[in-house]
Amino acid sequence: MLCVACLAGPAKPFPLRAQSSGVVLNEQVMVPMRDGVKLATFIRRPEGGQKVPAILSRTPYNAAPKIEMPPREQARPGDLALSHAVIAQDVRGRYASEGEFYPFINEGKDGYDTIEWIAQQPWCDGNVIMIGGSYVAYTQLAAAMERPPHLRAIAPVVAPADFNGNMSFHGGALRQELVQGWLIGQAFNSQRVRRGEVPKDQLERWRTEGRFAEWCWHLPLADTGPMVIGGPSYEKAWKDFVGSWTVPRAWDAYSPMVNVEKITVPVLLVAGWYDIFSQGDLDLWAALRYFVMRSDRWVDTDHWPPKDAAPTRYYLRFDTASRKRSLDTQAPPGEAPPSTFNYDPRSPVATLGGNNLTIVNG
Repeated sequence: MLCVACLAGPAKPFPLRAQSSGVVLNEQVMVPMRDGVKLATFIRRPEGGQKVPAILSRTPYNAAPKIEMPPREQARPGDLALSHAVIAQDVRGRYASEGEFYPFINEGKDGYDTIEWIAQQPWCDGNVIMIGGSYVAYTQLAAAMERPPHLRAIAPVVAPADFNGNMSFHGGALRQELVQGWLIGQAFNSQRVRRGEVPKDQLERWRTEGRFAEWCWHLPLADTGPMVIGGPSYEKAWKDFVGSWTVPRAWDAYSPMVNVEKITVPVLLVAGWYDIFSQGDLDLWAALRYFVMRSDRWVDTDHWPPKDAAPTRYYLRFDTASRKRSLDTQAPPGEAPPSTFNYDPRSPVATLGGNNLTIVNG
């Protein structure tokens, strides 16, 4: 089940333009940030002198495959690249980009600089939106918090939104599977590994000993272990995450929930009930404005649920003929048969999942 929320602030019109040539160009550009670090940026856009809107995603998961195609190709009808520039960028320190990778802390300023660079290109009409999920969703929220003048809207999916809530810690407990497991995975496809800079014996050792299923039981927790494969910035990131366990609000500067008032562009926020950041996304939804479908209006409110919301009671219904279960707003007639199971702690019922990243069955 998906929970989809449309949230908005003031925005300029976002035009769609039909293109005539049907020819698409593919480019790779190293875009400079304010501190001189250059980020690998892959661009797919229509050939010719038309100025078009741009769709941007910034990712730590390798931008090149998202854009890689022949340098010049004939696009098919309906291809976004006929009416938009489609852009993917490796975030700082990942894949083809320069700099050191440290999760989250550079995404706001780097996002701002990238958006404004795109808006100044001769093929861009000055309108930029962002898309993507998970960490790629966070890069959107981080950029929006910086308020780049040419960002028009964002569409984050399963966004890590609440740094003080359920992103790294849940109810005060470290989400070790999520944070440690994810960072170990990033270390093993880091630039040091891809460039062959890690000694073979060290790499093979950690491929065996550093698998999360085994390493998660290691103490002390602050030991970086297999993250050494990624380099000093990966090790520092893990130590900082663990160290912030006892430092309240250590990540406030990077948390969309804390800085929600800074997000003024329209937002399409999508999350599933069992996604890893579902609660944080629901909280962010409640903190932002929302769009009322069928009424075609944006609402800015300090109350959630809205004051005019009507609570609706749903009843569990079981159809004995079809053996199907459903929800109904009408109370079932008479007594419905109960659903039962035997509970035995010595033989637990297997879960069908959970809000996890790397553990398959919760």
